[in-house]
Amino acid sequence: MLEVTEQRLASAKNRVDDWIDLNILTWAKEEILLPAQQDITQSVSARAADGLSIEKTGRMKVDLVWEFLSDDGAPVHFFIEYGTKPHVITPSKKQALHWKGPSGVSVFAKIVQHGGTEARNLVHIIEEERRGALRQRIIDEVTNHMETSKVG
Repeated sequence: MLEVTEQRLASAKNRVDDWIDLNILTWAKEEILLPAQQDITQSVSARAADGLSIEKTGRMKVDLVWEFLSDDGAPVHFFIEYGTKPHVITPSKKQALHWKGPSGVSVFAKIVQHGGTEARNLVHIIEEERRGALRQRIIDEVTNHMETSKVG
């Protein structure tokens, strides 16, 4: 009799795990991705937030992924997330660099000595902060699922 009970419990656990695996991407989008997009919009830009996504990385596993590229394909997300050392910037295709200064006036230069960028670890911090919300969402969803269906 004990063997039958153990088999039924194992079977129920597998069905619940399958159900979590089926739904985790949706829950992660709601609990991690949407708040992360708001955070990145406020701290970087809406265009940067568009580069965020949730990827399923295994059974019941997801990761927040960020790919924010400049117009010429440079991995801006990497520079923001991990920082850069001081470096020289020169134009690659044009004769001069161009950007808008703080007052909105166009600035041109043939070379810029960039002081570097401090690592911000935005995605890492956001993901760590929101993992608890996803964990709680899974608990709540499983509890509700168990109460409304017969798993066992």
